[in-house]
Amino acid sequence: PLHETTSYPLKITLVPMYLSNDVYADHYNSENTTRTAMRWTLNTDALSTDFSQFSSSIGSYNTDIMDRFGIIGPELGVSFSRIYAGAGLGFGYGRKHKYDSLVLDLNNTAYYLNLGYDVIKSARVRLTPLLSLRWLRSRLLNYYNEKKIPLSQYLDERDLDLRFNQTIAVAGINIECLMYNDAYVNGEYWSIGLYGGYAVKLNQKPWLYSGANRLTTDSEIGLDHFTFGMNLSFYIPARQ
Repeated sequence: PLHETTSYPLKITLVPMYLSNDVYADHYNSENTTRTAMRWTLNTDALSTDFSQFSSSIGSYNTDIMDRFGIIGPELGVSFSRIYAGAGLGFGYGRKHKYDSLVLDLNNTAYYLNLGYDVIKSARVRLTPLLSLRWLRSRLLNYYNEKKIPLSQYLDERDLDLRFNQTIAVAGINIECLMYNDAYVNGEYWSIGLYGGYAVKLNQKPWLYSGANRLTTDSEIGLDHFTFGMNLSFYIPARQ
């Protein structure tokens, strides 16, 4: 304390105090395990599909390019205590291939809903069994590799426009490594994760459309039951 005998000028020494990442992580998880948090995620998923049953109808040159289903896209989710729910959209990389005079053009997209429960939620690791419901969509286009063709030729040999729809369910495990930063004073943190699961088809035969028509088929899309993916997430705890 200052008094009459205090000499001036005063010399003040500041002692720095640091909160380590581990201490911060332990504090955050112990104090906020029941708080709601928003989760922004970038997912990548890979599936192995088999369209060989359609080769007699649309040609093996088409089905050969359809046997991989890789997507990447955003997911928005919310976690409360140990329960997690999220919805996302995935975009596949387009594949184009020239076959004789034709251009084969394939585009994949997916919509999905993820539900999970954290069986392990420590300062550095989160282990979550997940149930993922996915709607896979593949659009296959065939058209002539020419800018102009006669109308009569187009009417005789029309372009191909097929849209395959397949729903699946995936039961799997997601494991995340949590990463903290001292600058995130409001509790935000990152995670990077790996996902693996077992997939089954919900509709045995695909829903198949071409333009305005619903097409019928006895053929099925084959599916490799094992799937995997990676994700990068950013968590934002709800403010109190």
